[in-house]
Amino acid sequence: MSMVQATYPEAIVGSHRTIKREGKDLRGVTGFEDGLKFDFWTPFGQPARAFRTSLDSFAKTPTLHPPQADVDHWREKLAELPEGLKVGILWKSLKMDAKRSKHFSAFELWKPVLKTPGVTFVNLQYGDAEEDIAFARSKFGVDVHTLDGIDLKNDLDQVTALAKACDIVIGPTNATTSLGAAAGGNIWYIHPHGRIWSHMGAGRSPWFPTARSFFGKGYADWIAILKQVARALAEEVEAARAA
Repeated sequence: MSMVQATYPEAIVGSHRTIKREGKDLRGVTGFEDGLKFDFWTPFGQPARAFRTSLDSFAKTPTLHPPQADVDHWREKLAELPEGLKVGILWKSLKMDAKRSKHFSAFELWKPVLKTPGVTFVNLQYGDAEEDIAFARSKFGVDVHTLDGIDLKNDLDQVTALAKACDIVIGPTNATTSLGAAAGGNIWYIHPHGRIWSHMGAGRSPWFPTARSFFGKGYADWIAILKQVARALAEEVEAARAA
């Protein structure tokens, strides 16, 4: 990702590669075949034990910086859509097996959110979302707009810029919401339960200071969660009108 390299110019940034062997996904590092020697190595999360020892030690500013020209480009594209808050949404994973699907809400439960007046919704869902978008149009009378010129699955630099350009992005924890939050976007996470280890007991993610989290009272209490989101979204609309 060129954005990560640009944010941390003194680092050498590579990517991992996933292969399947004996039915298991295995990941390795590519791009260092030229014999680059490492003095030390560590799992990505391990330095937090030394550098994030309290909630006060977490950064209060974005940790990724998409080019401002890209953010401005997507703001211009969003401005071409109907009036209202520009709210990006995503709701599922590409891999929706029995183990993973419980972490994602059924799209039809998004009705109270999608029916919020004063909001223009933008599709940030990677993969095939056309059936759900058509469902929203036919059942709720709501258009979810898909922007041209971006690959929502593979073009992560532009996905990050678009997420930051939106007024709000609502969705589960995944690459899109995490990248947007790391860039300082206004990300609203919907969680299937309230005990998220990475929140460190704070009730929200200390890793992403601009993000907000919504929880239900029980596991996968999606109806209650999405009603909370709808109420909060209506408050944002009123605040924008009053500004």
